[in-house]
Amino acid sequence: MTLLKKIITSIKLSINERADGLQASIDDLKESVDFIHAEMKEVQGKLAETISRVGKTEEKVLHMDSKLIDLSRYKRRWDLRLSGLSEEEGEDVRNKVISICQKTAPGCKEKLPDVINTVHRLGRVTGSARPREVIIQFSMRHYRDMIWKAAKQSSFLKTHNLRFKEDFPPEDRQKKHAVPTSQKST
Repeated sequence: MTLLKKIITSIKLSINERADGLQASIDDLKESVDFIHAEMKEVQGKLAETISRVGKTEEKVLHMDSKLIDLSRYKRRWDLRLSGLSEEEGEDVRNKVISICQKTAPGCKEKLPDVINTVHRLGRVTGSARPREVIIQFSMRHYRDMIWKAAKQSSFLKTHNLRFKEDFPPEDRQKKHAVPTSQKST
């Protein structure tokens, strides 16, 4: 039996040595998992903070976009657009526009050269048969409103295929021309 005891003792020692080795490996793995877990917690905290900051930044950007559109609307309240005015090489578009405005609202004929501030065509020369629109900026809103009101019944504009329009920001023009989702076909 002593031989059997020696074998059993030898097996026990081998098992204990392997168990100690496994325990050390398990302890190393546990330490690695704890380290990774702590790192994950830190990353999750930073991610949550970043998500919060991004959300606040997006809110600020939306607010600033809204303010920018409001400022654009406000500035454009002094403008009118004129469509249908034929283009000519080397034209004096300002004098043409003043003449058209004088014929549209003859009651303020003398004051118009002073209150029409800036006049220019919109966009690049394309060579298209369709003339580019003209933007007109008035220095006094009162006169802009008089031209706008008179243009609605102007026979001169109708006979010359000219049309005044209000100058809206691109965002408002897109909304105006967008088809509501309830009207879209499926």
